[in-house]
Amino acid sequence: MTNVSDVQATVVAGSLAVFLPGVSAADREDILLGNLFAQVTAREEYAEGLVPDWFANYRRKLSFLGWDAAPPPGVALPGPDRVGVKLNALAQIKQYGSAALAAATGNALDALAREPQALDLFDVSMRHGTQAHLQFMPCVRHSGDYFDMVLYHMETVVDRTWNARTLLYNPVVAHIDYSKSRLQLVRFNLRLFRDQHKQRVQARLQGKATSFLRNLNLTAPGSP
Repeated sequence: MTNVSDVQATVVAGSLAVFLPGVSAADREDILLGNLFAQVTAREEYAEGLVPDWFANYRRKLSFLGWDAAPPPGVALPGPDRVGVKLNALAQIKQYGSAALAAATGNALDALAREPQALDLFDVSMRHGTQAHLQFMPCVRHSGDYFDMVLYHMETVVDRTWNARTLLYNPVVAHIDYSKSRLQLVRFNLRLFRDQHKQRVQARLQGKATSFLRNLNLTAPGSP
C-alpha cells in the first residue's frame, strides 16, 4: 500500500494533479506546466466563443504537447449516481486505472477540503460562465520519461450559489448529469515536451504559473 506521506498533490487551476511515488519534483513541475498551458489556452478560446467543446479542445492541446490520450477499452460507464463528484470520480479511476491511483486521489481530495485557499483557486478556475469544467489527474511513472495518468473530466451547469465544495463533496447536488463525466487513459512523453514545447509554453505563461498552483498537505491533522 502506498504511504500517504509519499504521495504529492497539487491544485493546478481547475485540475487536481496527484503523483504517486517515483515522480520527481522536476517531472511534476513539467507535467503541471503542460497541464496549465492547456487549461489556460482552452479557457481563453472557450470564453471567446472559438470552440464549443471545452474538453475536446483541452485534450487536443495536451496531445500536441506529448500526451497520448485515449478512452478506456470497452464502454466507460459513469460511477455511482447521486454520491457527489468525488465518489463518482474515484469509482471510475479505480475501475479503469488502479486501486492505488483511486486511493491517492481520494486522499488528495480530502486534503483539498481542508485547505480553503487551494479550494478557492480550484473553484475560480473551474468556472467558465455558467459552466464548470474540472479534472482529476492521478499520475504514476511508467518507465523512463513516460508517465501514465487517468484523466477524469466533469462538466456541469453551475449557478452562483454553488462552489467547489458543494460540487465535489455534497452527495445530493441536484442537476448533475454524471453521464457528462469523461475518462481518458494518458501516456505522457515528457522528453518530447521538454525538447520541443517547454520553452514556448513557459513564454506563453510568462512566469505566471505559480499563481495557479497550490501544493496540498496530504497528512491529516493528528496523524503521526
